[in-house]
Formats: sequence, structure tokens, C-alpha cells
Amino acid sequence: MNFGPETPAVFAATSSNYALGWVAGTYGGQRLVSHTGGTYGYNSLVTFLPDADLGLVVLTNRDGRGGMLASAAQFRLFELLFDQPATIEALLETIISAEAVGRADLLADLGQVDMAAVAPYLGSYANPDLGAMTLAVRGGKLVFDTGAARSELRPRLDAAGAVADYAFIDPPWGTNPPKMQVTLEKAADGKPRVALTAHADPGEADLIYPYELTEAATPAP
Repeated sequence: MNFGPETPAVFAATSSNYALGWVAGTYGGQRLVSHTGGTYGYNSLVTFLPDADLGLVVLTNRDGRGGMLASAAQFRLFELLFDQPATIEALLETIISAEAVGRADLLADLGQVDMAAVAPYLGSYANPDLGAMTLAVRGGKLVFDTGAARSELRPRLDAAGAVADYAFIDPPWGTNPPKMQVTLEKAADGKPRVALTAHADPGEADLIYPYELTEAATPAP
């Protein structure tokens, strides 16, 4: 796991090579094989020290920093088992402090939801790949809800102050910078549609998932 330019050499060594789907490296001179995984809102890690007969699996319901949490759990376990200096905790504190500053800056750049503007888009939706989703206002917040997980949305504004799209601002999909955004638009037949855009790796096209309306929300009396 790469924690950025401040990554200690002992951590960088754990993922120095890639071998047929497994990341191969070392920890304290021991062989280490591992593999990470992730999808929208979730991260995972499976890692082994074969010569120590040790394995670890970490699953998180968090995008972005969920991978950091899994990796930190791995390194803290190694530090405890092999009586190594407690390096990971101080590194995490530095990263978390920087994350808090970045989040404050992100929130300061977001607008407030115009409830009248989003009202026509509230309701139940479906996408053939991602399944069902509900866009709703709850407690004065615009919420993107898939049933298994939900996150609040806030508008991102363009240079003229108009709403460009909406960003997730809390777990499991909220990341800084945002990895996904939501657009409220009209389909060709004039019906409301919600599009989820997931940013791809450099050099690849972004993934766009259109959600089609299945049932509009009942207006409040």
C-alpha cells in the first residue's frame, strides 16, 4: 500500500512486485504476498506471510480511505506480532490530519441543495448493472440510497455558480477528491434520469451508469 511520498521503506517493500495477480514483497525479510480489491463503497485486503504461517483478511465498507484502513490494520498486526516499532500510527495521524483539512476545503467549495430544483428527480430508479436506487430528501439532506448503503449529496458549482453535478460527502462513497459524481438530467423521453459517473484510471474512459426512473416520489401534501 502506498501512503504517498512519506511511505516508510519497510511498508513500500511489502508491495515491490506483481506476480500473476498477487503482489509479492517482503516484511522484515520474510516473504509477503497480498492482493487488494475494491468496488464502489467497499475495500478489501488479503495478505499472507507464508513462512510465518500467518494470514489476514480485512473487509471495509468505505471507499477511498477504506483501503488505507485495511493496510494500516495489516501493518499494525505485524508490528505487534514481531515486536516492531509502532510506525504506522504516527503515519496515519499525519494522513488523517491532512484529510481533515482537505475535507474542510472540499465542503467550503460545495453549494447547498436547492430543494425545489431536485424535487422533480426524487423517486426510485434502476440501473441494469448496479440495481435499484432511491434519490430522496431526508432530514433536509439529499440522499443517494441503494438500500445496502447511502450517502449524502451536495452540489458542485461551476465558475458561474451554476450546479455542475453533485458530490458524495460522507461514507461509504464520499472521498476527497471525489471519485464519483451524480448528475440530474432529462432522458430523451423527458423523464428524470440520474447518472452516476465513476472516474477511471488515467488513460481510460470514465464509467457512466444511467439510472432510469421506475417510480416518482409522491409530493408532500
